[in-house]
Amino acid sequence: MYTEFAVIAALALAPATVPGPVNPEDGKIAGFTYGEEASNTYPGWLGTFPWTWTFSMQHIGYPGSAMAGVPFYLHANSSIVSPDAVGDLMVTIDEDAGGLPLRYAPSADMPIKCYYTQFDTVMRVSETPCRDSVVVESGQILVSKLEPISPGFGFSVLIPVVTDAATSGNAAMTAMWAAPQVRLSTANVVASVPVTVVANPNPPPASKPVTKPLPKKLRKYKKVKSLTPKVCKVKKRKVVVKKAGLCKLKGGKVVVKKRY
Repeated sequence: MYTEFAVIAALALAPATVPGPVNPEDGKIAGFTYGEEASNTYPGWLGTFPWTWTFSMQHIGYPGSAMAGVPFYLHANSSIVSPDAVGDLMVTIDEDAGGLPLRYAPSADMPIKCYYTQFDTVMRVSETPCRDSVVVESGQILVSKLEPISPGFGFSVLIPVVTDAATSGNAAMTAMWAAPQVRLSTANVVASVPVTVVANPNPPPASKPVTKPLPKKLRKYKKVKSLTPKVCKVKKRKVVVKKAGLCKLKGGKVVVKKRY
């Protein structure tokens, strides 16, 4: 159940265009559609018996409907359910999980929002600063700082994204955990949710080519070429984006994927 504090705090922190509040008890937003919970574990003891304990739980969801060319929010949530260990967390969103090509699409009306939640022993939600700059590179959108999380606490992020064409696939998050007090079954936990994007009856006009700087990882190479010429090309040490999509660039043996 919501506490009065959690509801009032979350509503006060978020403008009307940002969905919410986040329910601290289950880490979800009412009306959103979520995929299955994903977790990792660690070995321990139950009395004198060896036991496997759950360390963290995570899920990702969206409003339940999406239209091509229209930004919508993804909600990613991670929390520590273990009473035994603290952890450091970083959260990424996959740009192209299961055929769902996503672009990070923030605006004044739809900013990225981050929250700490507490579900044990007190239930509350409090806004926390997101990253100073969201990193989009190699098919991943890094949306969090290194977040220190204690047992009974979680981290939530609302990230605005857009898909340019009607399609279906999985939106996916990866929770990257470091917990030196225990031996985790896996450090990177992937959670996903099926998403269907319907066609836009009034699609926006085709965009003109735009020029972007070379990704940092490729700037040391004298020759950089595009592996996706229909989406992008390299001209005078700049990336010329022809249309929205996944641009693959190669310098030496290094390949960088970047969605524009």
